[in-house]
Amino acid sequence: MGEEQITLVWEDSVHTELSLGDYITYEGSKFTLNQLPTVKKLSSKLWQYNAVFQSTKYDMAKVMFLLFDNTNTLPNGEFSLTGTPSTFLELIISNLNRAAGYTLWAVGQIMAGS
Repeated sequence: MGEEQITLVWEDSVHTELSLGDYITYEGSKFTLNQLPTVKKLSSKLWQYNAVFQSTKYDMAKVMFLLFDNTNTLPNGEFSLTGTPSTFLELIISNLNRAAGYTLWAVGQIMAGS
């Protein structure tokens, strides 16, 4: 579980505003800007950028996992859970979508153990 990030350093004669959530695609994977880049003005016509783009693994690390259901009770951050791998995966997906504010993640095919 090594770092999954891409650091880009470049210079440009035009100042470009980068925003949190901007992303690049590399070899079919999405890498998102989770921290604003370092921008240095080298001269009146030259800017230097240093931006770190991170994989979706980092999005998952920002989510607090809560046990919640369809009632109006407050979700609980401390809980124990017993279930199948599907139970855990569905809870992870529910929490990721809760944090995103919309359905971004979905459970794909789950391979059963032998």
